[in-house]
Amino acid sequence: MHQFKLTEMKTNLLYAPESYALAHAVSADLSTVKGSLAWQFAVIFGNFEELSKQPITVGNVAVMEHQSRFIYFLVTKENVYETTTYSTLHAALICLREHMVITEVYSENGFYLIMS
Repeated sequence: MHQFKLTEMKTNLLYAPESYALAHAVSADLSTVKGSLAWQFAVIFGNFEELSKQPITVGNVAVMEHQSRFIYFLVTKENVYETTTYSTLHAALICLREHMVITEVYSENGFYLIMS
């Protein structure tokens, strides 16, 4: 198991260096509201068709590769108008960790992940 170190920093998630994996919470229906972070992800990274082919269930993570990094979609609720719960967020974070460990999304300095 890798040693865990958390560093919080304020930055624009969408313009993070490509060496960073990105993660944000979405609903299972993959709905986007214009101007929302999910909408901005769709505009910048596109390819939501790839996501819709994955089994998207609450408490899981959908994964997209964009150029040289992973984009993670933490599925924390069924519909966009619902509220995320701690239990669904926790479950999605566990899935995220599992994917990052399996695919070795880390460096000698630890994991590079920016979440919103």
